[in-house]
Amino acid sequence: SWSAAAPMPTLRFNVAAAIVGNTLFALGGGVYDEAWNFNAGDEVEADDIEGGSWSAAEPMGTPRTRFAAVAGP
Repeated sequence: SWSAAAPMPTLRFNVAAAIVGNTLFALGGGVYDEAWNFNAGDEVEADDIEGGSWSAAEPMGTPRTRFAAVAGP
């Protein structure tokens, strides 16, 4: 079933996501600045699914948006 969770600290769209264990990782995405210029991001944030809290993770080496993420075993 679906339920509300804590909001991500960084507002952005076109984010990729993957779950590893009990952690949801939100990777990259983009934002528009005040002049409506699009900027891709390298942010990575981790949500402790059971604890319900977000934290910053190591950023990606290259800003990315509109991509997919997969976590393997």
